[in-house]
Amino acid sequence: MPRSLPWRIGLAFAALALSVLAAVGLTLFVVLRSLHADTTFARLADLSGTLVAEARNAGVSLSPGQVLTNLRGQITDTDVAVYFLLANGRLVSVQGAPLPRDAITMPASAIKDETEHGSVRFSDGTQYAYAATVLRNAGTVGPRALIVATPDRSGGDTLRDLARALPAVLIILLLIGTPIAWLLSRSITNPLRRLPRRSASDPLRSKARRRSGSSPPGSTP
Repeated sequence: MPRSLPWRIGLAFAALALSVLAAVGLTLFVVLRSLHADTTFARLADLSGTLVAEARNAGVSLSPGQVLTNLRGQITDTDVAVYFLLANGRLVSVQGAPLPRDAITMPASAIKDETEHGSVRFSDGTQYAYAATVLRNAGTVGPRALIVATPDRSGGDTLRDLARALPAVLIILLLIGTPIAWLLSRSITNPLRRLPRRSASDPLRSKARRRSGSSPPGSTP
């Protein structure tokens, strides 16, 4: 720990700046991750809505597996997987596609064309975001919902955003905090530096007053 008061003030401001930076970073992480997740869910919901009409039309003459193969061939994003959720909760997938470890369910009250979204870990260990659009109401024959899923990259995207944003925040904190720390240091240390000079000069003045006032006024030595 430095003994110099200016250095101690500087270290205190540095600790404060790091605390502010950590608080800003945590807040930004929560907000940005939520925004990235919402963007992913919206993209999946749009894609699911586009595929639903074709899935309904093709489902009359083809098996669920064949329909999924046709739908998957229309998607340019290789990270997107397509599934059918059956009424019994079983998932139908294209051969080789990973399956979720936990079951994806649709509420019994969900109606036709309603979309649910969420996040679940798949068998390959990757966290996936998904959007499930109801194809048919509960109790009807055929696949219950069409599910479109993609790896959830909201955490990684958020960290990359923070890596670009936090240096700018740190620079701003330094530009604001450094002059304040310098001014505060001067406002404290300057009066302290003048104290020894005053202490050294005061005894001389007192001694001079005593010498000049040793003889009564009007008397001759």
